[in-house]
Amino acid sequence: MRVLLFANNWVGWKIAEFLREQRDTEIVGLVLHPQGEQYPANQQYGKEIARSVGLNSARMFDALQLKDPEILRDICALKPDIGISAFFGYILEKDCIDLFPNGCINIHPALLPFNRGKHPNVWSIIERTPSGVTMHYIDAGIDTGAIISQKEVQIEPIDTGETLYRKLEWACIELFQETWPMIVSNQVSSVLPAKETGTHHYARELKKFDELHLDQTYTARELIDIIRARTFPPHAGAYFVADDGSKVYLRLQLQYEEQLKEEQPILQLREVCEGDCKLFYEWANDPDVRAASFLSGPISVERHQEWFQKKLKDPQCQIFVGLDEHDAPVGQIRFEFMNHEEAEAGMSVDRAHRGRGYGSLLVDAGSTALFCRTGVKTIHAFIKPWHQSSLRMFSKANFEKVGTKVIKGVSALHFLRRRP
Repeated sequence: MRVLLFANNWVGWKIAEFLREQRDTEIVGLVLHPQGEQYPANQQYGKEIARSVGLNSARMFDALQLKDPEILRDICALKPDIGISAFFGYILEKDCIDLFPNGCINIHPALLPFNRGKHPNVWSIIERTPSGVTMHYIDAGIDTGAIISQKEVQIEPIDTGETLYRKLEWACIELFQETWPMIVSNQVSSVLPAKETGTHHYARELKKFDELHLDQTYTARELIDIIRARTFPPHAGAYFVADDGSKVYLRLQLQYEEQLKEEQPILQLREVCEGDCKLFYEWANDPDVRAASFLSGPISVERHQEWFQKKLKDPQCQIFVGLDEHDAPVGQIRFEFMNHEEAEAGMSVDRAHRGRGYGSLLVDAGSTALFCRTGVKTIHAFIKPWHQSSLRMFSKANFEKVGTKVIKGVSALHFLRRRP
């Protein structure tokens, strides 16, 4: 199957990786969003997607070029069988859709016909409509084409706009991987949804939920749903205007009762020592740690031993080992001094101790120790956007997201924590 891929965002990247691995699939062309904040739908994960498909520049196109007849002829010359749209934010015109003998398929993070259009994760919470993901053929409308497959995603009482969005991302990838073999083998059947059913939303509609009016009457359910639906850091979300005219923004942190009853693990720190070399080697070569690293290849014993001895003697490096209540090592956090006032943090948690709260404790305790022992005023952390556990650890340890940065050719989220 010859595929022309229209892709953006993390889901677009993961689908590109999946398609590249399929023996019966060839990605013959790629269309990306334009680069730059000036565009309403700007490029996200473009470099990662391009690297995954491995095409030369002649087979890569900008979304803004799709109305150019010459570009459409170039795409047609690639002889694609099918078009795949993965979190692609531009409407495809009929001239483009007609290029594909097997049609053009979109993966949409909503349980169609509900929440066609923008921000389905928000509207499913506010309007209490069903949530899920859908693969469908693209037609002249917006998310109105014949439905190929769907997967429902349950909305929990503790979900926010962000947590539901993350669930929908994963569900999109799972549904695509489950459905693609049927598409390749021409075994799909589709159902055209009734156009008078469901819901549709434009991006501008969210504005009516920007401001919460203090003198307006809301039920508790309505108010909680609005605030949690708009809770998606670093986006500002909902706010109210205080008496002095200042805007006060709200975010909700929601937990089940059982989560509050969970005992906080005990953690203490010690400095790294010579005897930790083998342990650090095992941690460094853990598959999840390698995947999260910006240099993800395996590390040899010789290379690790040389690195470890160098770091032990390096005055510009501070390493702590976290210990549980039985003095068993649970992970490490390393700080590399950028100058006398700034340091960069990197950490890992032992596989047997993950999911128990040690990560955020280690980041918090290590950062506090560094502030106490040195003149460092700011700690930086750079995290791959898809690595949700690391994002949660650093956020919970009072790091704030301040932007993005390319690290070793990979886009990263930039977090920092300042000395109190």
